[in-house]
Amino acid sequence: MPTDAFLAEFKELSPNNFLNLTLAQFAEMFPPEMREVSADLFISGIQALVPSKDDGVQLLQIDDFAESVGDPPPAIAKGFLSQKDLILISAKPKMCKSFLAMQILDDIARGRKILGKWEIEQQGAVVYLGMEDNPQEIKRRMMARGMIGHDLPFYAITGKMNLGNQEGIKKLKVMLDKLPEPPITICIDTARVALGIEDWNNPAEVTKKILNVLELARERCLVLLIAHNRKADGDGGDKISGSNAMQSNVDGYLIVDSKRTLSNGNVVLDLEMETRSEVAQKFSVEMDTETNIMHVLSEEAQKQANADKRSAERKSWYLKVAKVFDANGDMTVIGLSDALGIKYDFAYQLVAEMAEMDDLAKTGKKERNGDKGRPSPLYTLTERGINYLLEKEVIGNSIQQINDSPQTPEEAAFYDTPAESTKAEDEYE
Repeated sequence: MPTDAFLAEFKELSPNNFLNLTLAQFAEMFPPEMREVSADLFISGIQALVPSKDDGVQLLQIDDFAESVGDPPPAIAKGFLSQKDLILISAKPKMCKSFLAMQILDDIARGRKILGKWEIEQQGAVVYLGMEDNPQEIKRRMMARGMIGHDLPFYAITGKMNLGNQEGIKKLKVMLDKLPEPPITICIDTARVALGIEDWNNPAEVTKKILNVLELARERCLVLLIAHNRKADGDGGDKISGSNAMQSNVDGYLIVDSKRTLSNGNVVLDLEMETRSEVAQKFSVEMDTETNIMHVLSEEAQKQANADKRSAERKSWYLKVAKVFDANGDMTVIGLSDALGIKYDFAYQLVAEMAEMDDLAKTGKKERNGDKGRPSPLYTLTERGINYLLEKEVIGNSIQQINDSPQTPEEAAFYDTPAESTKAEDEYE
Protein backbone atom coordinates (compact mmCIF):
# COMPACT_ATOMS: atom_id res chain seq x y z
CA MET A 1 0.00 0.00 0.00
CA PRO A 2 1.37 3.47 -0.81
CA THR A 3 2.17 5.61 2.21
CA ASP A 4 0.26 8.80 3.04
CA ALA A 5 3.40 10.81 2.32
CA PHE A 6 3.64 9.25 -1.17
CA LEU A 7 -0.02 9.93 -1.90
CA ALA A 8 0.31 13.54 -0.72
CA GLU A 9 3.37 14.04 -2.93
CA PHE A 10 1.62 12.31 -5.86
CA LYS A 11 -1.44 14.54 -5.45
CA GLU A 12 0.69 17.68 -5.78
CA LEU A 13 2.15 16.60 -9.13
CA SER A 14 0.89 18.39 -12.25
CA PRO A 15 -0.01 16.20 -15.24
CA ASN A 16 3.21 17.22 -17.02
CA ASN A 17 5.36 16.54 -13.96
CA PHE A 18 3.67 13.17 -13.45
CA LEU A 19 4.31 12.23 -17.08
CA ASN A 20 7.96 13.32 -16.90
CA LEU A 21 8.53 11.41 -13.65
CA THR A 22 6.93 8.26 -15.01
CA LEU A 23 8.90 8.57 -18.26
CA ALA A 24 12.17 8.93 -16.33
CA GLN A 25 11.44 5.85 -14.20
CA PHE A 26 10.44 3.85 -17.31
CA ALA A 27 13.64 4.80 -19.15
CA GLU A 28 15.83 3.66 -16.22
CA MET A 29 14.63 0.09 -16.86
CA PHE A 30 16.71 0.03 -20.07
CA PRO A 31 20.45 0.31 -20.81
CA PRO A 32 21.65 3.88 -21.45
CA GLU A 33 22.03 3.31 -25.19
CA MET A 34 18.33 2.29 -25.45
CA ARG A 35 16.74 4.92 -23.22
CA GLU A 36 15.99 7.40 -26.00
CA VAL A 37 14.22 4.72 -28.07
CA SER A 38 12.35 3.44 -25.02
CA ALA A 39 11.17 6.97 -24.21
CA ASP A 40 9.72 7.37 -27.73
CA LEU A 41 7.96 4.00 -27.38
CA PHE A 42 6.52 5.06 -24.02
CA ILE A 43 5.12 8.34 -25.39
CA SER A 44 3.66 6.61 -28.45
CA GLY A 45 1.93 4.10 -26.19
CA ILE A 46 0.43 6.81 -24.00
CA GLN A 47 -0.84 8.71 -27.06
CA ALA A 48 -2.45 5.53 -28.41
CA LEU A 49 -4.26 4.93 -25.12
CA VAL A 50 -5.53 8.51 -24.68
CA PRO A 51 -8.15 9.49 -27.28
CA SER A 52 -7.40 12.72 -29.12
CA LYS A 53 -9.51 15.74 -28.22
CA ASP A 54 -12.31 16.41 -30.72
CA ASP A 55 -11.84 20.04 -31.80
CA GLY A 56 -14.61 19.90 -34.38
CA VAL A 57 -12.25 19.98 -37.37
CA GLN A 58 -13.20 17.44 -40.03
CA LEU A 59 -12.16 16.67 -43.58
CA LEU A 60 -15.33 16.57 -45.68
CA GLN A 61 -16.15 15.66 -49.26
CA ILE A 62 -17.34 18.76 -51.15
CA ASP A 63 -21.06 17.85 -51.13
CA ASP A 64 -20.96 17.04 -47.42
CA PHE A 65 -19.12 20.30 -46.81
CA ALA A 66 -21.78 22.32 -48.64
CA GLU A 67 -24.53 20.60 -46.66
CA SER A 68 -22.74 21.16 -43.34
CA VAL A 69 -22.37 24.89 -44.04
CA GLY A 70 -26.04 25.28 -44.92
CA ASP A 71 -27.79 28.26 -46.46
CA PRO A 72 -26.44 31.76 -45.80
CA PRO A 73 -28.32 33.79 -43.18
CA PRO A 74 -30.45 36.69 -44.44
CA ALA A 75 -28.50 39.92 -44.90
CA ILE A 76 -29.21 42.89 -42.67
CA ALA A 77 -29.35 45.02 -45.81
CA LYS A 78 -28.77 43.24 -49.11
CA GLY A 79 -25.91 44.70 -51.07
CA PHE A 80 -24.66 46.62 -48.04
CA LEU A 81 -24.35 44.75 -44.71
CA SER A 82 -24.28 41.05 -43.85
CA GLN A 83 -24.81 39.21 -40.59
CA LYS A 84 -21.88 38.27 -38.35
CA ASP A 85 -19.35 40.38 -40.25
CA LEU A 86 -16.76 42.72 -38.76
CA ILE A 87 -16.77 46.00 -40.71
CA LEU A 88 -14.50 49.01 -40.15
CA ILE A 89 -15.91 52.52 -40.43
CA SER A 90 -12.80 54.61 -40.95
CA ALA A 91 -11.91 58.25 -41.60
CA LYS A 92 -9.59 61.00 -40.52
CA PRO A 93 -10.54 62.97 -37.37
CA LYS A 94 -13.69 65.16 -37.51
CA MET A 95 -15.01 63.43 -40.64
CA CYS A 96 -18.38 62.32 -39.16
CA LYS A 97 -17.52 58.65 -38.52
CA SER A 98 -19.67 58.48 -35.38
CA PHE A 99 -22.54 60.33 -37.09
CA LEU A 100 -22.43 57.77 -39.92
CA ALA A 101 -22.43 54.83 -37.49
CA MET A 102 -25.33 56.37 -35.54
CA GLN A 103 -27.32 56.72 -38.77
CA ILE A 104 -26.81 53.05 -39.66
CA LEU A 105 -27.77 51.85 -36.18
CA ASP A 106 -30.85 54.10 -36.08
CA ASP A 107 -31.99 52.82 -39.49
CA ILE A 108 -31.61 49.18 -38.42
CA ALA A 109 -33.46 49.76 -35.14
CA ARG A 110 -36.35 51.49 -36.96
CA GLY A 111 -36.39 49.03 -39.86
CA ARG A 112 -36.10 51.73 -42.52
CA LYS A 113 -33.79 51.91 -45.53
CA ILE A 114 -30.16 52.32 -44.51
CA LEU A 115 -29.00 55.80 -45.57
CA GLY A 116 -32.29 56.04 -47.44
CA LYS A 117 -31.17 53.51 -50.07
CA TRP A 118 -30.63 49.91 -48.91
CA GLU A 119 -33.73 47.97 -47.87
CA ILE A 120 -33.61 46.40 -44.40
CA GLU A 121 -34.05 42.63 -44.46
CA GLN A 122 -33.63 42.19 -40.74
CA GLN A 123 -34.81 44.73 -38.18
CA GLY A 124 -33.81 44.38 -34.55
CA ALA A 125 -31.96 45.60 -31.50
CA VAL A 126 -28.69 47.49 -31.85
CA VAL A 127 -25.97 48.37 -29.33
CA TYR A 128 -23.74 51.46 -29.41
CA LEU A 129 -20.54 51.44 -27.32
CA GLY A 130 -19.64 55.14 -27.23
CA MET A 131 -16.27 55.00 -25.49
CA GLU A 132 -14.72 58.17 -26.87
CA ASP A 133 -17.27 61.01 -26.94
CA ASN A 134 -18.81 62.74 -23.92
CA PRO A 135 -22.14 61.11 -22.92
CA GLN A 136 -23.86 64.51 -23.15
CA GLU A 137 -22.66 64.88 -26.75
CA ILE A 138 -23.95 61.41 -27.62
CA LYS A 139 -27.32 62.29 -26.07
CA ARG A 140 -27.43 65.58 -28.01
CA ARG A 141 -26.93 63.71 -31.30
CA MET A 142 -29.67 61.24 -30.43
CA MET A 143 -32.07 64.07 -29.57
CA ALA A 144 -31.25 65.91 -32.79
CA ARG A 145 -32.11 62.73 -34.70
CA GLY A 146 -35.44 62.40 -32.88
CA MET A 147 -34.49 59.06 -31.33
CA ILE A 148 -35.54 59.81 -27.73
CA GLY A 149 -39.05 58.91 -26.58
CA HIS A 150 -39.88 56.31 -29.24
CA ASP A 151 -38.97 53.16 -27.29
CA LEU A 152 -36.47 52.11 -29.96
CA PRO A 153 -34.52 48.84 -29.44
CA PHE A 154 -31.37 50.96 -29.29
CA TYR A 155 -29.04 50.38 -26.33
CA ALA A 156 -26.02 52.50 -25.41
CA ILE A 157 -22.95 52.03 -23.21
CA THR A 158 -20.64 54.98 -22.59
CA GLY A 159 -18.17 53.46 -20.12
CA LYS A 160 -14.77 52.28 -21.33
CA MET A 161 -14.20 48.55 -21.79
CA ASN A 162 -11.10 46.67 -22.94
CA LEU A 163 -12.36 44.41 -25.70
CA GLY A 164 -8.84 43.45 -26.73
CA ASN A 165 -8.92 40.57 -24.25
CA GLN A 166 -11.30 37.75 -23.39
CA GLU A 167 -12.17 39.20 -19.99
CA GLY A 168 -13.61 42.35 -21.60
CA ILE A 169 -15.45 40.32 -24.24
CA LYS A 170 -17.02 38.12 -21.54
CA LYS A 171 -18.14 41.21 -19.63
CA LEU A 172 -19.80 42.58 -22.76
CA LYS A 173 -21.50 39.24 -23.48
CA VAL A 174 -23.01 39.24 -19.99
CA MET A 175 -24.52 42.67 -20.72
CA LEU A 176 -25.82 41.52 -24.11
CA ASP A 177 -27.43 38.43 -22.59
CA LYS A 178 -29.48 40.65 -20.26
CA LEU A 179 -31.12 42.54 -23.14
CA PRO A 180 -34.79 41.77 -23.98
CA GLU A 181 -33.66 40.49 -27.38
CA PRO A 182 -30.28 39.60 -28.91
CA PRO A 183 -28.80 42.53 -30.86
CA ILE A 184 -28.26 42.16 -34.59
CA THR A 185 -25.68 44.96 -34.78
CA ILE A 186 -23.05 46.29 -32.36
CA CYS A 187 -21.00 49.43 -32.95
CA ILE A 188 -17.71 49.92 -31.08
CA ASP A 189 -16.63 53.58 -31.05
CA THR A 190 -13.61 53.58 -31.27
CA ALA A 191 -11.02 50.85 -31.89
CA ARG A 192 -8.26 52.97 -30.35
CA VAL A 193 -10.09 53.15 -27.04
CA ALA A 194 -11.67 49.70 -27.01
CA LEU A 195 -8.85 47.39 -28.09
CA GLY A 196 -6.06 48.57 -25.78
CA ILE A 197 -3.44 48.28 -28.53
CA GLU A 198 -0.11 49.87 -27.58
CA ASP A 199 1.69 49.59 -30.93
CA TRP A 200 -0.66 49.91 -33.90
CA ASN A 201 2.18 49.10 -36.29
CA ASN A 202 2.81 45.74 -34.61
CA PRO A 203 0.88 43.18 -36.72
CA ALA A 204 1.10 40.49 -34.04
CA GLU A 205 -0.47 42.70 -31.34
CA VAL A 206 -3.10 44.12 -33.70
CA THR A 207 -4.07 40.66 -34.92
CA LYS A 208 -4.25 39.15 -31.43
CA LYS A 209 -6.55 41.85 -30.08
CA ILE A 210 -8.80 42.39 -33.06
CA LEU A 211 -9.43 38.63 -33.31
CA ASN A 212 -11.35 38.89 -30.02
CA VAL A 213 -13.81 41.26 -31.69
CA LEU A 214 -13.91 39.14 -34.85
CA GLU A 215 -14.86 36.08 -32.77
CA LEU A 216 -17.60 38.17 -31.10
CA ALA A 217 -18.98 39.02 -34.54
CA ARG A 218 -18.88 35.40 -35.72
CA GLU A 219 -20.64 34.21 -32.58
CA ARG A 220 -23.21 36.99 -32.11
CA CYS A 221 -23.90 39.55 -34.84
CA LEU A 222 -22.63 42.24 -37.19
CA VAL A 223 -20.00 44.45 -35.52
CA LEU A 224 -19.12 47.95 -36.77
CA LEU A 225 -15.69 49.02 -35.50
CA ILE A 226 -14.81 52.70 -35.86
CA ALA A 227 -11.18 53.29 -36.84
CA HIS A 228 -8.99 56.12 -38.13
CA ASN A 229 -7.34 56.82 -41.47
CA ARG A 230 -3.68 57.61 -42.00
CA LYS A 231 -2.62 61.22 -42.47
CA ALA A 232 -1.16 60.31 -45.87
CA ASP A 233 -3.54 59.32 -48.64
CA GLY A 234 -3.67 55.78 -49.99
CA ASP A 235 -5.86 53.43 -51.97
CA GLY A 236 -8.78 51.51 -50.45
CA GLY A 237 -7.87 49.76 -47.23
CA ASP A 238 -4.38 51.28 -47.31
CA LYS A 239 -5.97 54.51 -46.05
CA ILE A 240 -6.69 52.87 -42.69
CA SER A 241 -4.23 53.77 -39.93
CA GLY A 242 -1.93 51.21 -38.33
CA SER A 243 -0.64 47.84 -39.46
CA ASN A 244 -2.19 46.18 -42.50
CA ALA A 245 -3.21 43.46 -40.06
CA MET A 246 -6.12 45.75 -39.17
CA GLN A 247 -7.83 45.51 -42.56
CA SER A 248 -6.70 41.95 -43.29
CA ASN A 249 -8.51 40.63 -40.19
CA VAL A 250 -11.89 42.24 -40.92
CA ASP A 251 -14.60 41.47 -43.48
CA GLY A 252 -14.68 44.90 -45.06
CA TYR A 253 -14.54 48.63 -44.59
CA LEU A 254 -16.60 51.78 -45.10
CA ILE A 255 -14.24 54.73 -45.54
CA VAL A 256 -15.07 58.44 -45.49
CA ASP A 257 -12.76 59.80 -48.20
CA SER A 258 -13.66 63.47 -48.01
CA LYS A 259 -16.07 65.98 -46.50
CA ARG A 260 -17.30 69.28 -47.85
CA THR A 261 -19.88 71.85 -46.84
CA LEU A 262 -22.69 72.93 -49.15
CA SER A 263 -24.06 76.43 -49.52
CA ASN A 264 -27.11 75.43 -47.43
CA GLY A 265 -24.84 74.43 -44.54
CA ASN A 266 -25.31 70.69 -45.00
CA VAL A 267 -22.33 68.36 -45.30
CA VAL A 268 -21.55 65.91 -48.09
CA LEU A 269 -19.42 62.84 -47.33
CA ASP A 270 -17.76 60.88 -50.13
CA LEU A 271 -17.69 57.20 -49.13
CA GLU A 272 -15.96 54.08 -50.36
CA MET A 273 -17.09 50.60 -49.33
CA GLU A 274 -15.70 47.13 -49.95
CA THR A 275 -16.50 43.79 -48.29
CA ARG A 276 -15.63 40.16 -48.92
CA SER A 277 -19.13 39.48 -50.22
CA GLU A 278 -19.93 42.71 -52.11
CA VAL A 279 -18.34 44.51 -55.04
CA ALA A 280 -16.52 47.73 -54.12
CA GLN A 281 -18.71 50.80 -54.46
CA LYS A 282 -18.35 54.55 -54.10
CA PHE A 283 -21.18 56.90 -53.22
CA SER A 284 -21.89 60.19 -51.45
CA VAL A 285 -24.28 61.04 -48.63
CA GLU A 286 -25.66 64.38 -47.54
CA MET A 287 -26.08 65.09 -43.83
CA ASP A 288 -28.57 67.61 -42.53
CA THR A 289 -26.49 69.45 -39.93
CA GLU A 290 -29.56 70.26 -37.83
CA THR A 291 -30.99 66.74 -37.56
CA ASN A 292 -27.78 64.76 -38.31
CA ILE A 293 -29.85 62.59 -40.66
CA MET A 294 -28.02 61.27 -43.72
CA HIS A 295 -29.20 59.97 -47.07
CA VAL A 296 -27.44 58.75 -50.21
CA LEU A 297 -27.51 61.33 -52.98
CA SER A 298 -29.73 60.60 -55.98
CA GLU A 299 -28.01 59.80 -59.27
CA GLU A 300 -28.57 63.34 -60.52
CA ALA A 301 -27.43 64.89 -57.24
CA GLN A 302 -24.40 62.58 -57.25
CA LYS A 303 -23.39 63.82 -60.71
CA GLN A 304 -23.74 67.41 -59.54
CA ALA A 305 -21.79 66.67 -56.36
CA ASN A 306 -18.98 65.09 -58.40
CA ALA A 307 -18.93 68.12 -60.68
CA ASP A 308 -18.81 70.47 -57.69
CA LYS A 309 -15.98 68.42 -56.20
CA ARG A 310 -13.97 68.53 -59.42
CA SER A 311 -14.61 72.27 -59.68
CA ALA A 312 -13.42 72.85 -56.12
CA GLU A 313 -10.31 70.75 -56.71
CA ARG A 314 -9.55 72.59 -59.94
CA LYS A 315 -9.92 75.96 -58.20
CA SER A 316 -7.42 74.82 -55.57
CA TRP A 317 -4.93 74.28 -58.38
CA TYR A 318 -5.64 77.72 -59.84
CA LEU A 319 -4.81 79.17 -56.43
CA LYS A 320 -1.55 77.22 -56.31
CA VAL A 321 -0.56 78.51 -59.73
CA ALA A 322 -1.37 82.09 -58.76
CA LYS A 323 0.71 81.73 -55.59
CA VAL A 324 3.71 80.52 -57.58
CA PHE A 325 3.49 83.43 -60.00
CA ASP A 326 3.11 85.84 -57.07
CA ALA A 327 6.27 84.47 -55.45
CA ASN A 328 8.43 84.01 -58.56
CA GLY A 329 7.26 86.63 -61.03
CA ASP A 330 6.99 85.92 -64.74
CA MET A 331 7.39 82.22 -65.59
CA THR A 332 7.24 79.74 -68.45
CA VAL A 333 5.05 76.66 -68.37
CA ILE A 334 8.17 74.55 -67.84
CA GLY A 335 9.18 76.75 -64.89
CA LEU A 336 5.71 76.33 -63.40
CA SER A 337 5.80 72.54 -63.78
CA ASP A 338 9.16 72.46 -61.98
CA ALA A 339 7.94 74.78 -59.19
CA LEU A 340 4.80 72.74 -58.54
CA GLY A 341 6.36 69.34 -59.14
CA ILE A 342 3.79 68.42 -61.80
CA LYS A 343 4.11 67.20 -65.36
CA TYR A 344 4.41 69.68 -68.19
CA ASP A 345 1.11 68.75 -69.84
CA PHE A 346 -0.88 69.36 -66.66
CA ALA A 347 0.94 72.66 -66.04
CA TYR A 348 0.06 73.73 -69.57
CA GLN A 349 -3.60 72.86 -69.05
CA LEU A 350 -3.74 75.01 -65.92
CA VAL A 351 -1.99 77.95 -67.58
CA ALA A 352 -4.24 77.75 -70.65
CA GLU A 353 -7.41 77.65 -68.51
CA MET A 354 -6.26 80.59 -66.36
CA ALA A 355 -5.24 82.57 -69.44
CA GLU A 356 -8.72 81.99 -70.87
CA MET A 357 -10.21 83.34 -67.62
CA ASP A 358 -7.84 86.34 -67.86
CA ASP A 359 -5.98 85.45 -64.64
CA LEU A 360 -2.72 84.96 -66.60
CA ALA A 361 -1.41 86.56 -69.78
CA LYS A 362 1.66 86.27 -71.99
CA THR A 363 4.23 89.02 -71.47
CA GLY A 364 5.37 88.99 -75.09
CA LYS A 365 8.79 87.78 -74.01
CA LYS A 366 10.32 84.34 -74.23
CA GLU A 367 12.84 82.45 -72.15
CA ARG A 368 14.96 79.42 -72.97
CA ASN A 369 14.77 76.51 -70.58
CA GLY A 370 18.46 75.77 -70.08
CA ASP A 371 20.32 74.78 -73.22
CA LYS A 372 17.51 72.65 -74.67
CA GLY A 373 14.68 73.44 -77.01
CA ARG A 374 13.27 76.66 -78.30
CA PRO A 375 12.52 79.66 -76.10
CA SER A 376 9.13 79.42 -74.34
CA PRO A 377 6.70 82.29 -73.73
CA LEU A 378 6.65 83.93 -70.33
CA TYR A 379 3.35 84.36 -68.48
CA THR A 380 2.44 86.86 -65.78
CA LEU A 381 -0.41 87.48 -63.35
CA THR A 382 -3.01 89.87 -64.71
CA GLU A 383 -4.79 92.49 -62.62
CA ARG A 384 -7.67 90.03 -62.32
CA GLY A 385 -5.26 87.34 -61.11
CA ILE A 386 -3.78 89.69 -58.51
CA ASN A 387 -7.26 90.63 -57.30
CA TYR A 388 -8.06 86.91 -57.01
CA LEU A 389 -5.11 86.48 -54.62
CA LEU A 390 -6.11 89.59 -52.70
CA GLU A 391 -9.59 88.14 -52.21
CA LYS A 392 -8.01 84.94 -50.87
CA GLU A 393 -5.69 87.04 -48.66
CA VAL A 394 -2.66 85.06 -49.77
CA ILE A 395 -0.75 87.51 -51.97
CA GLY A 396 2.89 87.81 -50.94
CA ASN A 397 2.73 84.63 -48.79
CA SER A 398 5.34 81.90 -48.88
CA ILE A 399 4.90 79.13 -51.46
CA GLN A 400 6.23 76.37 -49.21
CA GLN A 401 4.30 73.13 -49.07
CA ILE A 402 1.54 74.00 -51.50
CA ASN A 403 1.32 70.56 -53.12
CA ASP A 404 -1.10 69.00 -50.63
CA SER A 405 -4.47 69.56 -52.29
CA PRO A 406 -6.50 66.58 -53.53
CA GLN A 407 -6.65 65.82 -57.23
CA THR A 408 -9.22 64.29 -59.48
CA PRO A 409 -8.17 61.01 -61.15
CA GLU A 410 -7.47 62.96 -64.34
CA GLU A 411 -5.20 65.37 -62.48
CA ALA A 412 -3.53 62.54 -60.60
CA ALA A 413 -2.42 61.09 -63.93
CA PHE A 414 -0.42 64.27 -64.49
CA TYR A 415 0.52 65.00 -60.89
CA ASP A 416 3.57 62.81 -60.37
CA THR A 417 7.10 64.00 -61.12
CA PRO A 418 8.27 66.77 -63.42
CA ALA A 419 8.62 65.49 -66.97
CA GLU A 420 9.58 67.09 -70.25
CA SER A 421 6.82 67.45 -72.80
CA THR A 422 6.98 65.03 -75.71
CA LYS A 423 5.29 67.59 -77.95
CA ALA A 424 6.92 70.40 -79.87
CA GLU A 425 7.31 73.62 -77.91
CA ASP A 426 5.66 75.71 -80.62
CA GLU A 427 2.42 73.73 -80.14
CA TYR A 428 2.01 75.47 -76.78
CA GLU A 429 2.79 78.96 -78.06
